Amino acid sequence: MKYRHQLSAIKSNHALRALLISNSLILISLGMLVPVYALFVQKVGGGALSAGLTAGALGLTSAVSALLSGRFIDKISPTKTRTILSVGWLGIGFTLLLYLLVHSITALFIVQIILGFIKTVSSPAFDTLYARHLDKTSAGQEYGIWEASFFLTAGIGAVLGGIIVNEFGFNGVFIAMSVLAFIAAAFIMSTPKNVL
Repeated sequence: MKYRHQLSAIKSNHALRALLISNSLILISLGMLVPVYALFVQKVGGGALSAGLTAGALGLTSAVSALLSGRFIDKISPTKTRTILSVGWLGIGFTLLLYLLVHSITALFIVQIILGFIKTVSSPAFDTLYARHLDKTSAGQEYGIWEASFFLTAGIGAVLGGIIVNEFGFNGVFIAMSVLAFIAAAFIMSTPKNVL
């Protein structure tokens, strides 16, 4: 019964619903690469060390970029936060298409660094918008719903990534990832400004 109440609260909060739907698309998209990343690294000439180093480059770039993006978000007007989120998710979509051009470990490093930067341009914007629209009397529940959606959609993305690579190869998964990111950005852009 409590779970129905939690979900009905999200249904009536149009801003959180829009953020959860669009973020779920991004998480499914990015989750698609998780189960097949090491195979892709191997395909472009690398091994376990290359997989670790390129994943580390993504993580390090994301960490630095998140700090810079967070400072930037605090300095812009609240109405521009939504634009930053949309632009960030469009950037993710375009960056994911760059994987189609990766045929060496060096190229993979470059794309991973670009993705690390672009991915975290939108993260503080999403978090700021989500926090701004929380119901202060049930913030814990609403964060719990976001956390649940995070794990659920990442898992769905991993399953879909494995299926798509198996059926259509790596290019198929990169295109699917990109399309989902574009849909997420379009969803945010089409959400009325009085809602988000």
